[in-house]
Formats: sequence, C-alpha cells, structure tokens
Amino acid sequence: MSQPGLRESDRKVLAGVVTDEAGLASHPSDETHFVPLDEKRRLRVNAIASKETHRIVSDGSINATVVKDAPGVLCGVDLFTAQNAGAWLKIYDKATTPDPSGGDIPVWDGLVPGLTGGAGFVKSNLDRQFANGIAYVLVSGAADDDETAPIAGDFKGNIQFK
Repeated sequence: MSQPGLRESDRKVLAGVVTDEAGLASHPSDETHFVPLDEKRRLRVNAIASKETHRIVSDGSINATVVKDAPGVLCGVDLFTAQNAGAWLKIYDKATTPDPSGGDIPVWDGLVPGLTGGAGFVKSNLDRQFANGIAYVLVSGAADDDETAPIAGDFKGNIQFK
C-alpha cells in the first residue's frame, strides 16, 4: 500500500480511505486513483459499513428473531400499530434466538402504546454497540420473562443496524 513520495507518517487511514497531508485520497485497493479534496471541506467517512434494515411484522408468536449473529450497532428502531393493544419490543445482546422464559434479559425495551390507532415510536441515532449480536422479541407484557404473543399483523416496523 505504498505511495510514491509519501512516508507512512504522512498518511492517515479512515475506514479504507487513505489521505495524505496535501488532501489527496485514494482507496487502498486502487492506489493509483487520487481525488483532490477541497480544503474547506474534508472527506467525511463512515467508519462502519452502511446501515441495513430488518423488517418487523408481528406473526402471532413472540417473533423471537436474530437480526445479526455477530457484533454490531443498533442504529434505530421504528414500530407502529393501528390496533388497541400495545406491545413491547425487547432487544437482546446475543447471537442466538432470545428465550425470555429461559432467563434472557433484554438490554433495550420499547413500548408501542395501544388504545390509539397509528400509535408507535421512532428511535433514531441510537448507535448502541452490541458485543455478541442483535436479537429481539415482540411481546404483550412488560416483564422480562413475558412470552405473550401479540396478534399477527398488528405491529409493523423496522430495525436499522450495522
């Protein structure tokens, strides 16, 4: 990854982009392609891969689901209902299917309130780190060990993660 005329100490590496002190940038996989950077604006690089989206649709079970089976970042959540009953989205730091009655404890809870059609919540810019994986259940009760399933199709939403 050497570049002619540049010392290792003159380069900075940010998420796969190499910049030198003069403001030239290249991708390490294509070192011959340089792009001049505007002095007033610096290249903004996202250090983690782009967000992915997992769709949530209540299916008549507790929806025990693994979103990512490796370390990751929970970026945002949105979940809504048009029905009278509320539900809890419980997110776990684990790479396997969560088991609330087996002692798994969620690290994040979100209540979708009922009694109002179109109720829900949106949580963005969470940027919460998960060391093992990202998994969730969708249940009717607030207790950590609750396994009461909401009605199929009553809740829909998304989880954004990296």
